[in-house]
Amino acid sequence: MLTVTSTPHLTGITIEGNEDELRSLYDAVWVLVGPIEIQTPSQNAHNERLLALCYDLRHAQIDSTPKLKHTRILWPEAMFEVMMLNYLIERNTNNFWGINERLVPQRHPELIETYNQERKKLYSSIAIVRYFQYMVLSVFHQTVGEKRFKTMPGDDQAMLNLEKTCPVYFIFLPFIDQLNLDYLNWDPKKRPSYLVNVIRKLINYDHYESKKLQYDLNQDTKASQVQHLSDLDYYFPYPQDIEW
Repeated sequence: MLTVTSTPHLTGITIEGNEDELRSLYDAVWVLVGPIEIQTPSQNAHNERLLALCYDLRHAQIDSTPKLKHTRILWPEAMFEVMMLNYLIERNTNNFWGINERLVPQRHPELIETYNQERKKLYSSIAIVRYFQYMVLSVFHQTVGEKRFKTMPGDDQAMLNLEKTCPVYFIFLPFIDQLNLDYLNWDPKKRPSYLVNVIRKLINYDHYESKKLQYDLNQDTKASQVQHLSDLDYYFPYPQDIEW
């Protein structure tokens, strides 16, 4: 059975299962994301972040040594992925891949067969992803404690309980890197309290720290004379060895 647990130092989560269980989650996420051809550049950037989960799952599958295979994800990253998946479930339930079915032959004739095949997998994929989401959120509740969780505003709680969809495409992606690294620098004993603050910043996408980071990187873009922020080597240096 697929399991999700918090790592010993509360650095992130461990996803563990056999090869078939990890492959099922991998396939389910791919069904919800959809092909690159139909996405806007902004959507693709966010989806690539989510597909990093697929890469980790795939990498864990090909580990030939243990029967149970695992991968680890930092807590801020994991919570972003949970909210991203919630948005994709809502989008695909309303319009699969965000496309009106009647418009597929006109706009994407090359994808008709794939569209029809993948749509048949939608509800089984949602069930697998929901199971994963609820496991992550259950561990999140255990990690931060119910008392700390209830200090969060009602809308934030609703998003974390999957009762409300977070506007994930407004989240500035480099801000997730900043939150990941800030969280890593905290004393493990203080991480339960800090994790609540991190997730609140993540949900409130217009947080002043996010705006400041966006402004600073945009200034760097101008100074470096590159055309787009994506062309700037802004990526934050993650430590090679993480004490999970």
